Amino acid sequence: MTAAFVGRYNGCPFVISDSRITRVGSDGSHISIPVLNEPDIFVPLEYHQQIVDMENKIVFISNELVICWAGSRIEAAAVIRVLKDDDFSCSIEDFFKKISAVFTNIKNEEKIADLSIVGFFTNALCFETFKFEFKNSEFHRGGDYCIGEGGWLLDKYFSEKNKDKVLILDKKLSADQEIKNILLASIGFFFSEEKIIGTFLENVSGCSFSAAWISGGYLRVLENYSIYSFEMEVESYGYGSYHYKVDLDLVLDRMFVRDGERFRSFRFEPAGEWCYKLNLDDFESHIVNHSIHDLRRGEVAGAEHCFLEEEHCAGVVRNNAILCVFIRHNGRVVYSVELYENEHNCNPISYGEPQDGVQLIKVDETMFRNLVGYIHAPRMERFGDGITGRND
Repeated sequence: MTAAFVGRYNGCPFVISDSRITRVGSDGSHISIPVLNEPDIFVPLEYHQQIVDMENKIVFISNELVICWAGSRIEAAAVIRVLKDDDFSCSIEDFFKKISAVFTNIKNEEKIADLSIVGFFTNALCFETFKFEFKNSEFHRGGDYCIGEGGWLLDKYFSEKNKDKVLILDKKLSADQEIKNILLASIGFFFSEEKIIGTFLENVSGCSFSAAWISGGYLRVLENYSIYSFEMEVESYGYGSYHYKVDLDLVLDRMFVRDGERFRSFRFEPAGEWCYKLNLDDFESHIVNHSIHDLRRGEVAGAEHCFLEEEHCAGVVRNNAILCVFIRHNGRVVYSVELYENEHNCNPISYGEPQDGVQLIKVDETMFRNLVGYIHAPRMERFGDGITGRND
């Protein structure tokens, strides 16, 4: 079960997908992904699903072809093996004739029915997105497509009506940075929807996501990121007077390490005003396996420098911070998704060095004070769709 989406932004193709591997049944080994609620409680026993592993479902077939799969992992491996042995160095039109024939032949020979694939193909002149459903042999090209039971949430986020609301984009940003911000914000959106709605397992991702896109003629991947979940209670007293209280309740991070990608969750304890304490011996961690038949990581632009050594993995990942603030005000719960890069001085999160198994994190109050100002201003409608953000 997957949440995956392929689309285009500012003339550049991208694909994003979660990392869950699930199967039907209530017996056998399974893992508990770091989500806020145990997903089993939402699933009737007759439809019981278990998360049994985590894997990057985005596969780099070549420097020209990137795909993402949903459905049977065994069937996906068979299709990917055939694609890896082929040569797709050709024009767009020749590529689509070729891959359509390849998919049809594989479906007939291998009896593949429980598999969906989205992806994009690019050459020196142009690119094209596509989707293929093996169940009914439907082939689509040139649009934005989602697959998997949870794909509709990504489709909701990336819909045209929301694209302009997602971020306050700085005109100085490069196209590469804009796409990266859009993808990071989508992860924050997905996390926020999960936390507020509390949904069935088919829509629960745990917010371990992979993403790839083309920018500047190079294939790029999403680097390390962290999600910070804040609970904010706001009480109004009239005449512009209000009181608010903020708690940091959860941090998730995903990072590249030598044996795969590590996805972790941390809980914090208050340690003074706007300060929180993390016990580094008390966290949940899962390895996200490499893709089926993947290229070596160093062959993907933007990823060869992403590996973190074990000695750098003690504390929380410090770049690409996604701050999800859940604001409770007058019986409503709204949320804001804010993006910051660690090297920018405006990042409201500051990190102490891990010592004796403990790390301290301090939070700048300014961001939350500004959010309260938004609530008491006409800009409140920006929270109505649950999507805000900035890249200061």
